[in-house]
Amino acid sequence: NDSNYFPLLQAVNAVRVSAQEMNINDTLKHP
Repeated sequence: NDSNYFPLLQAVNAVRVSAQEMNINDTLKHP
């Protein structure tokens, strides 16, 4: 049953994207 898998995948992907954005912001602040 994939009904539980896809929301989990979306949550993991959202966390990964937000983490990348934070890393990019830190890099811009501290070159």
